[in-house]
Amino acid sequence: MRRFILLLMLSTLITACQPYKAGHIEPDAGLSNIGINNSADVANSKKSDVIEKLYGQTDRWWETFEDDALNSLIENALLNNLQIKGARERTLQARELARQAGASKLPKIGAGFSAGRSRGPGMSGPNTSNSFSLSASASYELDIWGKLGSRARSAVYESEGAQEQLKALYMSISAEASEQYFSVIQQNEQLALSLLTLDSLDRIRQSVELRYTKGLVSSLDVYQARQNLALSSTEKPGLEMNKETALLALSMIMGQTPTFNNAPNIKAEVLPDPPAFPKEIPSSLIERRPDVQTALLALKASDERVAVAVANRFPSFSLSAAYGGASSDMDSMLESPNIFWNLLMQTALPIFDAGRLRSEVRRSKSILRERLSAYHGTILNALREVNTALIKNETGDEQVKLYEFSVKAGENTLRVAEDQYLQGLTDYVNLLNAQQQLYQTRKNLVLSKRGLISARIELARALGGTWMDEEVKNTETKEAENEDEH
Repeated sequence: MRRFILLLMLSTLITACQPYKAGHIEPDAGLSNIGINNSADVANSKKSDVIEKLYGQTDRWWETFEDDALNSLIENALLNNLQIKGARERTLQARELARQAGASKLPKIGAGFSAGRSRGPGMSGPNTSNSFSLSASASYELDIWGKLGSRARSAVYESEGAQEQLKALYMSISAEASEQYFSVIQQNEQLALSLLTLDSLDRIRQSVELRYTKGLVSSLDVYQARQNLALSSTEKPGLEMNKETALLALSMIMGQTPTFNNAPNIKAEVLPDPPAFPKEIPSSLIERRPDVQTALLALKASDERVAVAVANRFPSFSLSAAYGGASSDMDSMLESPNIFWNLLMQTALPIFDAGRLRSEVRRSKSILRERLSAYHGTILNALREVNTALIKNETGDEQVKLYEFSVKAGENTLRVAEDQYLQGLTDYVNLLNAQQQLYQTRKNLVLSKRGLISARIELARALGGTWMDEEVKNTETKEAENEDEH
């Protein structure tokens, strides 16, 4: 029977020991030829050159707007945003889990001391005795199959993935804060445009009423002028509501109570001209995106988890040792006659588990394939977002130029229509149409400029960046300083 059991264990060991080597996967297989622009000059251009064209000397993209108020606002948002604070804590938790996993590869050493006093009946009466014991112990698991190393590396990848998610949140918050900031300026510009238009309409109304008193026009022109003025006045409350809503959103982004008292004071009334951008970008730039790095790290972590699942089917070996002394007298506790020690090697081999471990291997490999597909999907989505942003930027530039030309033409049309009306050469309908078309064109110009700014923000967000690394580093430095203080 002993021979049978030994042969069974040996057979199981030989058939099961097919180690899995993590790191054999090729995440980019089949995707190497996918690019935003595959022309030779763009594909071979250095990332640093493209970044300099995009942002100048730094890839803090919002600084290209050269707006100190925007810079200060984003700085406060990155420092105080509650979502970022939560993500920082999750990063810290993942880092500590990685440290715990790495510690499992090292020996565990402990010490113990006990002291006791007891009393009991004896041959010649009650007997009182003392007992003292002092010992040190150590245990160590031999990582023959690489299980502990794979588990530690998987935890490190997951920790790095949590850090990439923090970077993604930095990018997201900076973009969201910028969007709300420019939304406030958009409302300011539209309010100023509305007041300018109301002044023009009121001036024309007065001219129409004066001509009516002289019998030069009918009462219909007066009613139409008054109606046009009243109708244009109805837009102001909606614009003010949109402005206040954007300000409350900014307060929330900066980690403040969303009230009007905490809302930032944004005085700018004209949207800036968006900074220039290169129309061709090498696809390799998307490697900087935090979501791409997160997907890649999740894939690597899953690969290591497969190695752990396979290694769990192999026998495990551990060593343990203890050394110490025990005596009824503390002074003689560590003298030679009272010393004790032991050495132990343990082996554990799974023989029958109803297929649980094998099922776990299959499950781990399925997760690996799933995350490989997710990684490929993340790359494709990144390429789509960058291409979409490039298209929006190019068409947005063209649209702004066309609206600027249309505004100039509309201003000339209104001037001529007003002169002809006051001279009695045309009716009020032509003047009314010229007013309405110019106002709508000016509104469309503001909206197109705002859309172009959003396209610039979308492109910066789609390309990722490296500026978040500095933010993470500064956070880690502050955390280390806080730990030293406590």
